[in-house]
Formats: sequence, C-alpha cells, structure tokens
Amino acid sequence: MTDDSTSSDAATADAPISDAPTDAAAPRKLPLWRRILVGFLVMVVCVLAPISVLGVWVRNTVLHTDQFVDTMAPLSDNPDIQQAVANRVGTAVGESDDIEAQVRDLLPTRAERLAPVIMGGVEQAVRAAALRLVQSDQFDTLWREMLRRAHGRVVGLLEGDDKGGAVSTKNGEITISTKPIIERVTSRISLLQNVDTSSLNTELVLFKSEDLEKVQGATDLLDTVANILPFVLLALLAIAIALSGNRRRTVLRTALGIAFGMAVLLVLLNIGRNLYLNSLPKSVNQDAATAVYEQLLSFLRLSLRTALVVALIVAIAAWVAGPGKLATRIRSSVRGRDRELAPGETVSPASTFTYEHRTALRAAVIGIGLLILVLLQAPTPLAALLIAVLIVVGLVAIELVGRDARSVAESGGGPAPAS
Repeated sequence: MTDDSTSSDAATADAPISDAPTDAAAPRKLPLWRRILVGFLVMVVCVLAPISVLGVWVRNTVLHTDQFVDTMAPLSDNPDIQQAVANRVGTAVGESDDIEAQVRDLLPTRAERLAPVIMGGVEQAVRAAALRLVQSDQFDTLWREMLRRAHGRVVGLLEGDDKGGAVSTKNGEITISTKPIIERVTSRISLLQNVDTSSLNTELVLFKSEDLEKVQGATDLLDTVANILPFVLLALLAIAIALSGNRRRTVLRTALGIAFGMAVLLVLLNIGRNLYLNSLPKSVNQDAATAVYEQLLSFLRLSLRTALVVALIVAIAAWVAGPGKLATRIRSSVRGRDRELAPGETVSPASTFTYEHRTALRAAVIGIGLLILVLLQAPTPLAALLIAVLIVVGLVAIELVGRDARSVAESGGGPAPAS
C-alpha cells in the first residue's frame, strides 16, 4: 500500500503543470470595489475626453486673437462671404433715409423728386464697387484687420461683457461692423464723397442664437477647464490602468469609449449646423452663414477627427497585444519564427526583462504617444498618423526584443508570466 502511494505521489509530481492548472495559475479576481472604481474612472475619461477637446478649441481658437484671425481669415476668399459683405454695404446705403436726404440736398430743386431713382442707381453702384473691393487683394488685409479689431468684442460677448463696439449683440445676434468697407467704397463714388455715413446700419450678422447667455456660461466653463482637464484625464486613466486586473483590456475599452465620444460630438456638430441655419432669418445669406459656421469649427472638427483616429489606433494596438487567436497569429507573423538558441547560448537580460514586463512596456509606449498628442498645441492628422506609426514601431520592437525569452518560456525552459 505504501509503495503504491509513493508511486502515485511521484507520478503526480512528474505530471506536466500545463495539464493540471492550479489555483495559482488562475487569474486573481479583483475586489468588487476595485472593479467598480476602474469602470467608473474609464467612464469618466470617456465622457470628459470630448469636453476636453472642446475646451482646448475654445481657449486656443475662439478666445485667442491670433488663432481666431488665422482661422477666419480664409473667408475673405469665399465668394459667398464676399457677396454677403457687398450686399450688406449696398443695402446699408440704399436704405438710409439720411443719405437720400443728403443726396436730395445736392440736387437742384426741380430734380429733388428724382432722388429715389438716383438712390437706386447709387445702391447698385455701391454694391458693385463693394464687390470689386472684396474680390481684390486689398480685402484680405482689410478683413484680417476687421477680425482683429472685432475679436476683443467677441471675447467680451462670450464672457458676458457686452459694452458695444465693433461687434455687438442684438436679439441674440453677433454682428460685425462693415463700416471700414463702406468708408472705402463711398470715398470712390463722387456723389457720396461728402456724405455722412455715421448713421448707417453697417452690421453684418455672423451668428444668431437665442441662447447666448447659455453659450456665455459654457464658454467660461470650457476656458476654465481647458488648461487642466487633459492632464486630469491622463491621471485618471493612469489610476484606472494601475488598479485594473487586466490593463490591456482597460486600455482597449477606454480607447473605444473615447473614439465613440468623439464620433458622437462630430455628429452633434453636424446636427447643430442644421439647427443653426434653420434659426437664421430669411434675410441672412444661408451659404455665407454655412461658410462662417464651417470655418469657425474647422479646427475643432480636425481635432475631433484626429483624436478619433488615434483612439482607434490605440484600441487596435491593445487588441493585437491581447491573447485572442487572431491577435496571437498577427503577432507571430510580425515577430517571425522563434529562433532556437544555440547550445550553451543564454537569453540576454534585455530580452528577459522585455518579455517579463511586456504589458507595462506596451502601456508605456501607448501612454507616451497619447501624452505627446496632448502636449501638441495644434495636432493634425499627419501628426496623429506619425504618432500612431511610432506606437506601432514601439510595440513591434517589444515583440522582437522579447522573442528569445518568449521562446524559452513557451518551450518550458522558464516561467511564462501572464500577459
């Protein structure tokens, strides 16, 4: 009986470990509070990531004079904007009773009744002269000067400080004065050279919103959080990864959540464009209003699309690093066939370290790429693509350097840490 027991124990001891999984090899289940906390942190990061991009856009584009001017400057070459400005100038002159009275005073008594007819011709002449001006190279410089002078008032309005000036609000409208253009145009028409244009309605509607006060509050909030929110999100993500029992899966889910948030915000911007255009009065040039909306949001759209692409790339990288059959096959094809060590050859310390810490190294590569993207003031799709390429190169390097240690571990020559 004793010999049989001894033989049985010896056979059990010699049995391959892989054929009899033990409790030590099973993944340790995290406490409930840690799982809840990790899920909560991931949700917070996914919700606040689009808000962070929105805040950075408000701070860097809407509230920053140079960036605002650079963003809106291309509108000077937009035919719809040029036509809208010329129409506004012509209408301002044609609808002015003061100018008609001044023109009537310049006419002989017998010809005073011709003043309305003359004003019609003057309006057409002003409109044509204004269109020639806005289509010339001079308008590029003039438009930038108007934007720069107006931006201070735009910031004041968005922050709730409406004191009048180059830009003003009226019934939820944000308008910009076309007075500099009117002054240049009237100075070129002999009949209007001595006419007082100070009483003209020179305002061109840029935006119209009945919820301006809500926009002001949101602008102040976004400006406040823009400086710190990206770094807070990185800190929360780092905490979630550190507490997670499966860090790769946490990165994967976070990346997918961020991508989804960016996509939702892009859809909302498209819906908002339609709502914005439908709220404008019929007198507003719809094409010009669309051009203003699209141009102002161009950098925001670019940032959201860049973040969406980067998030998807990170998600793909996290998936490829996982234990799935297809992911494993992809890694094997990249890594190539495992090299057999020569007799007496040992695995290098670098290969051992890389293999044993491959999960942390993968997270570090992805994290550094995200940090670089956050620190860039104006990331572009090209920059995002370059960062993505660097992330992929880093992940491939981890696989190649740890290849020898993996081969030894999988052949039973050493422990195989869980990935």
